[in-house]
Amino acid sequence: MNKKVLAVFGNVVLFGQERSNIKVFDTLKKQNVDLLLLVNDRGFQWHIQPEVEAHGLAYKKIRYPWNFRKSLNPKLLWNYLRDIWMYNVQFLISYRQYKPDYIHIANDFYFLTLSPVLLFIKCPLIYRLGDKPVMRYFYEKMIWKKVIVKKVHHFVCISNFIARQLKLIKPNLNNYTIIYNIPPTRKIILEENIPVYDKDWFTVTFVGQIDRIKGVDILFEAAKELITRHNSIRFILAGQTMYSELYKAIQNDDFYKEHKQNFVFLNKVQNIDLVYQNGDIHVAPSVVEEALSNVVGEAKLNKKLSIVFDNGGLAELVSHQKDGYVCKESNKYCLIEAIEYYYNNPEEVSSQGKNAYDSMQNLGLTDEIFTQKWKEVYQID
Repeated sequence: MNKKVLAVFGNVVLFGQERSNIKVFDTLKKQNVDLLLLVNDRGFQWHIQPEVEAHGLAYKKIRYPWNFRKSLNPKLLWNYLRDIWMYNVQFLISYRQYKPDYIHIANDFYFLTLSPVLLFIKCPLIYRLGDKPVMRYFYEKMIWKKVIVKKVHHFVCISNFIARQLKLIKPNLNNYTIIYNIPPTRKIILEENIPVYDKDWFTVTFVGQIDRIKGVDILFEAAKELITRHNSIRFILAGQTMYSELYKAIQNDDFYKEHKQNFVFLNKVQNIDLVYQNGDIHVAPSVVEEALSNVVGEAKLNKKLSIVFDNGGLAELVSHQKDGYVCKESNKYCLIEAIEYYYNNPEEVSSQGKNAYDSMQNLGLTDEIFTQKWKEVYQID
């Protein structure tokens, strides 16, 4: 008899975390797991629904709490508490109707607000931990220590870095598995105007949010100095620009106005492989402690090396100057040094790009290894 999994998936945006969770769901589905996603009835249709439907994943809409801000406004507080009540009731109804063998969750906010029901359910809970545990305040620390680590049957950490963060809460914890993200499958294919490879340019690619936390401001400052030295360097940045304050600031920068030919902003891109393939090297200069990333794996799949900062779990995927470059300091000077190293050593671009692809097997970034590890988590024969 097929295993039944009820997944709590209330996200409404479609970034790396959401794509990697969809990859997990798709993997389970291909192993004949009977899977039902509980999705957000107020935002699912904005970005996620087309991708979920393209993967053939079954879903049911329920109410999720959201948009709570610290406020003494009685109406806002009442609406928020009402949403939590509806969330718990509708989840419980779905749980009793579906009768799952496992509950899958990947967000501590949804766990926290669903705890009135989860505490009294005996169904094994699998928690895919794709971010550092949120423990900014005393009550959050208590929830993790007294509730989450005790209630969860098995944790899946997406990097060694995340596993270490988890063990800071409970040092002797051993009910966890480390499964790296593998490049997610994008089912929705669009016609997009992506620059083609041009041997006259040395092209640096970036894929992700156009935001300071992703190091795009540092990348832009490094780009200005590099272009001043070498006018044949081009930067292609693929990420949403519509609501980016940093993108607006870059557009107003005098250097950018004078060197527009050296910069290409693509907004969000679906055919992401073409971005990597038409570049020489890839950079992911996140300044926050990233749990991991999809982009380094995607670059490897396209035989491109990655330059990363030594923050969080990203550096776990890169062997310094073997299949990429790990900057020890998160600043423009180290980034300039790394990019210029490859600009001056084109033979390393080719050889390390090949090494990056070959490293996927050892890192477990293949469908076969990824599938086997998830089968073990869910005890699938």
